[in-house]
Amino acid sequence: MRIHVSVELALLRVALLRSMIGQIPMSGSWQYFDPSNATYERFTERARMVFALADHFAGEQRSRDISPEHILRGLACASCGIGRTVLNGLGVDLLRLLPAVMQLLPPYPIRPLPPIEELMANPARFFPERELGSGARECLEAAWRAAAGMNHNYLGTEHLVLGLLSCESPAAAFLREHGISFDSARSGVVELLHGKD
Repeated sequence: MRIHVSVELALLRVALLRSMIGQIPMSGSWQYFDPSNATYERFTERARMVFALADHFAGEQRSRDISPEHILRGLACASCGIGRTVLNGLGVDLLRLLPAVMQLLPPYPIRPLPPIEELMANPARFFPERELGSGARECLEAAWRAAAGMNHNYLGTEHLVLGLLSCESPAAAFLREHGISFDSARSGVVELLHGKD
């Protein structure tokens, strides 16, 4: 757990420093913290962190696409927000289940990296810019619909959980196999935010 917190803090520190000194527009994992990036301006800090971690994890695998499974791993590794709190309340501890979540991800590439000279000459060839894959885009759209359905004008980790459950993916199947449905998660969010009726 300490390693994941360290990665999270490092990402936040670098993002803050880059925004303070006004460097060129941020890319990769940093784009989620870029104040000039309107795409993520209504994300909570934890939701931004989940996407930054998902981007980082996709990069570790040298994948061009961020998948719902990367988002689920990001939820497991980011500090506990409303989404993870709701899942914990429903009996699913993503951090404890992290080894099983890791099994959902595509395998790491078997091919080794080239010599450093070749890598430095063309890093984009080996570490391409990542973008949301079709499953992750569908998840994000569903998360925004869930937020709108709750009259929320922001996107938080609770909406990401609902977005994952709204789409067909190995991440959604994993949550369902552990007893989480869209309705139970939504009820948990409402109860946590507004108390019992």
